[in-house]
Amino acid sequence: LLDACFDGDVAKAEECLAHLGAHAKAVLNSSPNGSDTLNFLYR
Repeated sequence: LLDACFDGDVAKAEECLAHLGAHAKAVLNSSPNGSDTLNFLYR
């Protein structure tokens, strides 16, 4: 999912999120207070 976001591959990101189902929300807001999401991580 992280690679898909960095690559701008919306279709792959959506596929990954769909695969995660209800857990997708936890992955996207994994930082305390939701201050950062996958879109703002630096690799």
